[in-house]
Amino acid sequence: MLATSGYENAKIFADNKIVNAKIVPLITQGLFSQIYKVQFFNENPEKPFFTTIIKKPTTEKFDGMAGEGGFDVNLVKSFHNNECKFYQMFTGNIHKFLPKPKLFSYRKFEEGSDENGFILMEDLSERTKVYDVLESMSQEQVEAVVDSLAVFHNDILIYESEFWQNKFNNCAYITIHNIVMPEMTEQTLNKLKQLRPGVFDDLLKKLHRMIYETELVQFCVTGCCEEIGKKYGFDDLLKKLHRMIYETELVQFCVTGCCEEIGVPLVICHGDVWNNNILWYTNEDGSVSNRLAAFIDYHYACQGNPAYDFTRMIVFGCDPDVRHEIEETIFDFYMQKLTAYMGEHDEKPNFMAEQLKKAYGYSLCHMAWLCCLHAIFYPTNQTDALDKEALEKLQEKLVLRAKAALEDAVKFLKKEKPEWLL
Repeated sequence: MLATSGYENAKIFADNKIVNAKIVPLITQGLFSQIYKVQFFNENPEKPFFTTIIKKPTTEKFDGMAGEGGFDVNLVKSFHNNECKFYQMFTGNIHKFLPKPKLFSYRKFEEGSDENGFILMEDLSERTKVYDVLESMSQEQVEAVVDSLAVFHNDILIYESEFWQNKFNNCAYITIHNIVMPEMTEQTLNKLKQLRPGVFDDLLKKLHRMIYETELVQFCVTGCCEEIGKKYGFDDLLKKLHRMIYETELVQFCVTGCCEEIGVPLVICHGDVWNNNILWYTNEDGSVSNRLAAFIDYHYACQGNPAYDFTRMIVFGCDPDVRHEIEETIFDFYMQKLTAYMGEHDEKPNFMAEQLKKAYGYSLCHMAWLCCLHAIFYPTNQTDALDKEALEKLQEKLVLRAKAALEDAVKFLKKEKPEWLL
């Protein structure tokens, strides 16, 4: 399989006889996948002549959150197939799209087949790292990510819409929200109140509808755009970009409504842009640089507003003071980049920074609650890697980010959707 996945790999395997191979589980594991490094050795047992990464779907880490019966394996299969589809559509094309590891092979889950799905990809672990969740991402790193997103959005917007529209309709977080949110919500609320007695009570009460009502979550992801579009008079232009009304199986809401209301176009979103899914090249001393290497984990890819991905990154990856400083410039930065990239094709964006900022605000309302979930459940997945003191420090950091996100969500909704607040 690897020997036939391109000329470079074919030559490597032709020049080396496989004497031994090792499969090493990596510490990093997603909620729905297990990652392994596969090492191939020739006569030299000390250094592998080739390494690759294999990603296999699993429900292991999510079963404890999903209540009795665990998590639906068919949904995990759909997430895996969604990622395979993303690689299939956005790899080996003349367009730039998002930087990602080289894809060697993949297998989707097929109905009626017992074969397991997998993704086999380039191993970047020796020259890249993820940025520590405890550290706040820098302005330069945020801009590097937003620049890459602008490149991707440019390619999406100048592409024939028939190529990508309706291919990634379902937002995974909306789907998960419907299936496991009752169980996870009660766990999260109780834990937050234990960690900070009295601190979250008023905020969580005000955001009660945002936490429990799926249609409001859906509006924050994609539904918000229509409302502001009418205000800015971009209705006719937006109809040319997206005319369809999108539905998910579990959420009966028009996902284009948000973008039409705000006046921004739908784009394809990575869906899960945060520290652990962004690889950075390392400096000579092994530290993380500001040079973006690749995005990984595309199983949550979906249609959404242009601010959705970098909202998640900033809310999850930046301390509140850093995030607030970045918010002063990041919308103009994105628009400048997108305008420059579209200008190379004699096109220009049909929306402005002010509309993008509103899309960010609605996305923030969704991400604020996800940030709370993250603050509670992410540290529990790090017990093998961190000691008690480090875990407490990690949770403290994430709780502060969650609290600030909730406060900012309340401020935004007071202005834009006061009826959503209790």
